[in-house]
Amino acid sequence: MTARQVSTLLSLFAVLVTSDATSLAQADSPGDQLNSFRKSVAPFFHRHCVDCHRGEKAEGDFELDRLDYDLSASSDVARQWQKVSHKLILGEMP
Repeated sequence: MTARQVSTLLSLFAVLVTSDATSLAQADSPGDQLNSFRKSVAPFFHRHCVDCHRGEKAEGDFELDRLDYDLSASSDVARQWQKVSHKLILGEMP
């Protein structure tokens, strides 16, 4: 994946995370959104983040492997993904 592709992917992810879940639901069905996320964003996290952020010894005590991909699942899930987005935007991770 090129730097430009990563930048675009992260920008899209940031928009998803910071957008209101209700307005996102109006654009596509929740199932379509979740499938898109799983196909385009989830692989990035598995390649670059999950090795260090999984299980009982997860760095920063943040278990990315257990985090639900469905942003509308709960406000806590959305907040956790906002933390991820913030770290990516600041360049602190990966």
